[in-house]
Amino acid sequence: GSFAKAQIFAELPSGDEPGNTGKKTQNHCCTVPDTDLIFEPALTGRFFKFNVLENHGAAGSGFYRVYFERASAVAPTPAPTPEPSAAPLQPVAGCPDDSESSCEDWFSLGCGALSPADCPNTNTYSPFVTVLPRTERSDNRWWANGRCSGGSCSDLWMVVDLGVVATIGQINFINYQGVYGVKKLEVSASDSLTGSFAKAQVFAELPSGDEPGNTGKKTQNHCCTVPDTDLIFEPALTGRFFKFNVLENHGNEGTGFYRVYFERASPVAPTPAPAPAVAPTPVPTSAPASSPAPVPLVLSAYVVADTGNHRIQQCPASGSG
Repeated sequence: GSFAKAQIFAELPSGDEPGNTGKKTQNHCCTVPDTDLIFEPALTGRFFKFNVLENHGAAGSGFYRVYFERASAVAPTPAPTPEPSAAPLQPVAGCPDDSESSCEDWFSLGCGALSPADCPNTNTYSPFVTVLPRTERSDNRWWANGRCSGGSCSDLWMVVDLGVVATIGQINFINYQGVYGVKKLEVSASDSLTGSFAKAQVFAELPSGDEPGNTGKKTQNHCCTVPDTDLIFEPALTGRFFKFNVLENHGNEGTGFYRVYFERASPVAPTPAPAPAVAPTPVPTSAPASSPAPVPLVLSAYVVADTGNHRIQQCPASGSG
């Protein structure tokens, strides 16, 4: 030291309760508050001194961990206000009861080897279930048998209605397992159920084994561990109706998938106008150039409190520290 610019944090919690992050965390033994010590203004230095002024009543005190985070160099851009159309999507598939269209417009085959007219939404293998939460009809999935041979599939498709026109950035895709899984899938979009469907994007080499997907994770379908896969649209795909056309599978005569979950594309922030050009300041020639002074780190921190009656605070200190 001298240690300066002290900031004090009072009433730090230490019970089984959320901290100012809204969360709890674990110390060496117990559930304690997850707390951020937020410096206003940000605190700059190499050495940081933590001086305990009060605790929660015991003869001793301390804390478990502190993790430092640099202050942001630029103030964050406020999140855009969601538009009314950005309400949660409520997709439907199969042959909706209130549809004015023929079921043949919604899918080509399902419920095993049945035509749309003979494949009710209540069937275990109806495409209706592909947009349901996992907790609903968790052992059901879309299964269409008889239109694949040697890994190649034909006239095997289904449509999902998002209810509104939306721009989709990615779809979380949960496949069938093993030889039954989809290997190559074409996804296209339209503003109407009967098309035309355009801007198709093809996803090849989709895995279906007990292995991680492109998210780096595995997940569970109706029975088995399968890859957790995101279908990422580049560019994002806009429409109300999304058509899933199976082009290839992993070898069986039938195929299908378990669930598809749609995620809207993130709004694109406008590009700021370029700053006007400024003529550079001439470098003086009368003195040699000097090395720039090192820029100190600007940091913030958070603390995980000890259990029991302890409270950690920061304050100025005298002496060597």
